Amino acid sequence: MSKFNKEQKTEIYRKWKDEKISISQLSKAYKMNLANLDYMLRLIDMHGTNILNTRKRVYSTEFHLNSEKLYLSPILDGCGGDIVSISISRHPDMDLVMTMLDKAVVKEAALNNCTFHTDQGCQYQSPQYQRALQLRALLKACLEKAIPWMMV
Repeated sequence: MSKFNKEQKTEIYRKWKDEKISISQLSKAYKMNLANLDYMLRLIDMHGTNILNTRKRVYSTEFHLNSEKLYLSPILDGCGGDIVSISISRHPDMDLVMTMLDKAVVKEAALNNCTFHTDQGCQYQSPQYQRALQLRALLKACLEKAIPWMMV
């Protein structure tokens, strides 16, 4: 899927909301993944177009590889689904989360005023993580329950 700017995303939302064009029609017309488009439209519908200014999402999950448990901590673009940063570790600890955040800042220096949506994991509630967000002028939104595949 190609990148869309805020104006294009707003236009797509207006066509869906005001002109009642279906998500599948918009998906075909704009060559967007249907699930990503649906997610983007629901976010805008819930939070207004200002959500387009706050595009980073934080996910955390565990998986098994060669009988070993590993933890994945990526930052995804909430509208496009692109991976901004990722870290993998054998332990779900502060190093995993801070490495992920540090990689994101190195990759995209212009993260100011982005909102990071996370679950209520202890790493995300820690003073160290809170300070790191404050130092980088980042905002935090915390969910009541972790839903790794869709943070809404």
